[in-house]
Parts: sequence; C-alpha cells; structure tokens
Amino acid sequence: HCPFGIIAMYFFFIKFLLEREDPQVALAKVSMSMLDGFTSGMHPGLLDSADWLVKDYRVTALRRAMLKRSKPARNEPSPRSPRVYVYSHEA
Repeated sequence: HCPFGIIAMYFFFIKFLLEREDPQVALAKVSMSMLDGFTSGMHPGLLDSADWLVKDYRVTALRRAMLKRSKPARNEPSPRSPRVYVYSHEA
C-alpha cells in the first residue's frame, strides 16, 4: 500500500500511452485523472524528497504533455465551445 509505487506506476503508464506510435490519449486522460487524485493529496515536497524516479516537476511536465496532446492540430477544426446558460430570477 505504498502511495509512491502507485504514483510511479500511473506516471510511467501514462508516459507509455502518450509516447507510443499511436498515442492512446483517451486512456491517458482517464489515467491522468487517477494520478492527479493520488498526487493532489500529497505535498509536492514529499515526492521531491522521496527516493523515487517520479518527482513533482516530472508530474507537472507530464500534465503539460497531456495538455499538448489534447489540443487539436492546427489543421483540425476546433471542438465546439462549451455553452454557458445563465438564468435570471426576477424578484
């Protein structure tokens, strides 16, 4: 029940999903959500002071890589913008 081992497993699994020839971005997003769940409850200093390959700056770099992969390419049409509905209540 080592949180560092779970974080390392998710970290390297996500890297694998993003760096393969046919990136599996959808599965990487789900796994990134799980990784964020584990790392967000932990002070970044704990990751940095632990004797593991996964440090806070590497998790941050993985988040950025994930965001770059999630953006549509320049030649692709952008996805529909989210719609925001505002309801006013009259008094």
